[in-house]
Amino acid sequence: LIYVLSQWPSIRNMPPDPLVKAVNLGDVKPDTHNMPVESARMIERGHYLYSVSCTICHGTDGGGGTSISWKPFGTLWTRNITAHPQAGVGAWTDAELKRATRSGVSRDGRQLHWQGMTWDQFSNLDEEDLRAVVAYLRLLPPVNRTVPIPRLPAANDCETYTFYLERSDQPGCR
Repeated sequence: LIYVLSQWPSIRNMPPDPLVKAVNLGDVKPDTHNMPVESARMIERGHYLYSVSCTICHGTDGGGGTSISWKPFGTLWTRNITAHPQAGVGAWTDAELKRATRSGVSRDGRQLHWQGMTWDQFSNLDEEDLRAVVAYLRLLPPVNRTVPIPRLPAANDCETYTFYLERSDQPGCR
């Protein structure tokens, strides 16, 4: 898994230790025992897809808050994608979540920050996989964590594309 992740263009030059740390931080696995078999399998598929493609940026809890800094675009923070209705995406419809995942268009129709998300990979998710991820997101416990809005480029931004795995409100390089 770590090898596959390290081959993605956006994180190819990232040292493997932070990837291993991010993947092993913990896991949020909803209880599917009382669900119909089809629903449980879809949630399990969504959990798998989330853990191999979303966890590194949004965290195992989906609360976001990790930063990315680079002089050409400034500092941005990964968004909270939990079921929290204000801080997360709990008020979003399934269609809005799918559109945001595939094409980077937010709930209100504005373009999401393109430098942080790997739209080229997620635009190719098939409908079944996308439904599974959305179903899993719906079961993530709400996290009341508001993350900062992106900051325009500043002198203290990183010279190279730098992705931090720990949550911090501090912009720029650290």
